Amino acid sequence: MSTSIAAIVAGSVVGLGMFVLGAAWRGKLRLTRLSGKSTSGAFRHVVVAAVVLLVTWALTGWTLAAATIALVATMASIAVRRHGRRRDERALVDAIAVWTEQLRDTLAGSNGLEQTITATAAHAPAALR
Repeated sequence: MSTSIAAIVAGSVVGLGMFVLGAAWRGKLRLTRLSGKSTSGAFRHVVVAAVVLLVTWALTGWTLAAATIALVATMASIAVRRHGRRRDERALVDAIAVWTEQLRDTLAGSNGLEQTITATAAHAPAALR
């Protein structure tokens, strides 16, 4: 094993250890079971990192540059995915706001809460169905 690969592996282990310790210290470490949805996303990020790492290393021959560019590409891929998730959350919040206004308007007509919910449920935004 070459010294540069050993250094990358050692640095990765130290970085992972620091991440786990920091997350445990803050109480933010969530151990969740991998579902099919999150596994496919994680697999996609690993594939992106591996392809970028190999292409960069083949073009430059620099191991550290390849690892750094692969890390940046992976982080960019994660950021793009999170941005899409935020858009979905905004659409859900807008749908809740629209339905809440429908509830308010129907309740203003002196209907009971149960009748209001059943009356507006059929016309609720598609994001809430």
